[in-house]
Formats: sequence, structure tokens, C-alpha cells
Amino acid sequence: MGKRFYATVAVDVALFVIREHRLHVLLIERGHPPFQGRWALPGGIVEPEEPLVAAARRELREETGLIHIPFIAQLAAFGDPHRDPRGRVISIAYWALSPQPGPVVGGDDAAQAQWWATDMLPPLAFDHADILDCALNRLRERVKEDYRLLFHLVPAPFTLGELQIALEAVLGRAISERNFRRLILGKGWLKPAGMRRNPSGPGRPAQEYTPKPTAIPPSPDDMCEP
Repeated sequence: MGKRFYATVAVDVALFVIREHRLHVLLIERGHPPFQGRWALPGGIVEPEEPLVAAARRELREETGLIHIPFIAQLAAFGDPHRDPRGRVISIAYWALSPQPGPVVGGDDAAQAQWWATDMLPPLAFDHADILDCALNRLRERVKEDYRLLFHLVPAPFTLGELQIALEAVLGRAISERNFRRLILGKGWLKPAGMRRNPSGPGRPAQEYTPKPTAIPPSPDDMCEP
């Protein structure tokens, strides 16, 4: 039998939102060493009796002030022996989505919290650039497989145009408006929610929609909680 070693278990969370038609991720500025002053994903050490997803939600709450995150899913484990200068720390990473997360405020050991466009990121602490790359790829793969995940990124009621903007922000490219509208409406996921007038002046009102409750994908890790 080989020599035993002990590792610390941590969680890190890549929380995505759509802001000003662009995909953003939430980062915190580290208030303490190591990497003091560098930006990082929210996260921290798992407590002894704490479920992993509960630790992820707690770290978001403590470091950013966010409480209600409707969608969170486990991403992968990151365990390079040298990823943390303090010793062997294995991180269980999560990716999360929110349509209206509310204001963020740095707390606990985070000097500040801020939304960053995913195409204009600062240098990140630890291996968080790798975690974020993995999370972005997972988000894009999953959204292409299931457009219903957009309901966790766009606050209801929304127009089809707003839903398309969110999809284009995630994918990083333009898509066909006609094909998108036909696909979304053909799925039967939405119900009409009134008309929205153009606030800037005259023009044709836009149809608003809300997703049917059965069409909203559940948060997979919360489903697995004991």
C-alpha cells in the first residue's frame, strides 16, 4: 500500500448572466494571499459536514451576496497537485445561470465582486482560467442541446428577440431569426404574456412570453440533494 496523503476539498463557481447583450461571468477580487488583488471565481473550502452544492451556494452568498441561483450544476474536478501554493487542494467546480441575480457585493475574504464580459477577462488566480474555459464550453454545448436553458438567462416575460440575443451571446455568433422563432414556437414551451410597446416611440408592439413551468429545466445538483 502506498503512503496516504490528505487533500483539502474546495468548490469554485462560474456563474453566468446576460448583461447588455453580452455573456458575463461573476468574479471576485481576492482580499488575502495567495493571489491577493487578483480576480478569481467565487469559491472556498468545503466544511466537514457540508454537501458540495450547499458549499457552492454558501460561497456565492458569502463572497458576492447572491442568494437565489435557479440553476447550478457540477462541472468537473480540478486536482493538479500544484494548482494551489498552500498545498494539495482539489476543487469541485460548478457552473450556474441566473436571469436576474441582483446586485453583488464583495464579502468574507473577497475585496469586491464584479461582472466581467467573458471576452474581456482579467488574468485569473490559481487555475481558474482553465475552470472558466471548461465552464464556457459546457454552457455552449448544453445550450445547443437544449434551448430551454435560456429560460435561466432571460428574465420573464421576454420577447423572442431577447431570447435570441441571449443565445447569440452564449454561442458568440449570429443565428437565423426566422429559424430560431420557428423552432422555439414549435416546441410548445412558451405561453403568451401580453404585448410590449416600444418605449422609444411608435412602432409595432412585441409579443411577450413566459415559459411554461414544465418547460423550465430543473437545477440538476439540487435534485440530487438528500
